[in-house]
Amino acid sequence: MHTLLTVSLKTINNIIQPNYCLTCYQRIPGEYQSPLCKECITKIEFNLAPFCLTCGRSLHDLPSVKGICKQCLLKEKPQIIVYYVFKYRQTIREAIHRFKYQAQLGLLPFFTNHLLNFYRQHIFPYYKIDYISYVPLHAGKLREREFNQAKLLAKAVARKIEIPLLNLLIRTKYTLPQSELDENQRWKNVAEAFKLNLCYAQIIKGKTILIIDDVVTTRATLTACARQLKKFNAQVIGFTLAGG
Repeated sequence: MHTLLTVSLKTINNIIQPNYCLTCYQRIPGEYQSPLCKECITKIEFNLAPFCLTCGRSLHDLPSVKGICKQCLLKEKPQIIVYYVFKYRQTIREAIHRFKYQAQLGLLPFFTNHLLNFYRQHIFPYYKIDYISYVPLHAGKLREREFNQAKLLAKAVARKIEIPLLNLLIRTKYTLPQSELDENQRWKNVAEAFKLNLCYAQIIKGKTILIIDDVVTTRATLTACARQLKKFNAQVIGFTLAGG
């Protein structure tokens, strides 16, 4: 009886308040508990192991030598290794855009679960993470957007894996959106854009910090953050939802 009542209530609720995919707005059946429809889910491309030992990119996509991708072999060693869950394409690009700019916070549990699964498989076995932090927004941009998507992700992950979340960094410059710039401009745009919150200067010495953001492309933003933490002898690992 209880089961029949529960099913009936769910059916009525789905008629009164139907659930729609947060990327394509197709109606989702009430019994399918996801912010994305099955069709959109099938379009998601994951970043698959093994990963480059230097930068974290998938070696499925790049030629490599002894676990180092060709890009790292040909370039100067990057400041920071960055792991990401999804390839920044199609459905995930749209989902992150809606989460970030349209406050579709119903996507947060979906994103958090995938971050946690990746962390447990590919980060936890190899690194002892002491603290979690995130890429901060400038105060002016935070007022415009009303929330920092990176902080929401970091807070959710930190709570689930029971690692302290620290507000380590302060954004000192109101920078242009990275998506509007080419690669060289992106590096210049975030140069000296961050500083350490000095109350944590002694705490992070010799510690390993996981910095969370939503998307990584050139690694300019995460590298700029890492440089500030490395001044205080911290090891830094980047972790984002998507990249490419």
